[in-house]
Amino acid sequence: MIEEYNAGSKNTDAFFQELMEFARALDEEEKRAVKENLTEEELTIFDLLMKPAVELTKKEEMQVTKTLIPLP
Repeated sequence: MIEEYNAGSKNTDAFFQELMEFARALDEEEKRAVKENLTEEELTIFDLLMKPAVELTKKEEMQVTKTLIPLP
């Protein structure tokens, strides 16, 4: 989005509208985390567990494992 703006392929109004939509989407995720009373990391795990037929890449598996293992 920013690269397109910097390259001059977007005008200021279009960029501003796209940026506002992006901000609204972030707000919705934040509201959802508060509603579920979860941190961002916990919400990620919650979403993974609630999806049917979860297929993770090795990188995603490692991220989940890191989140679940308590630090010393």
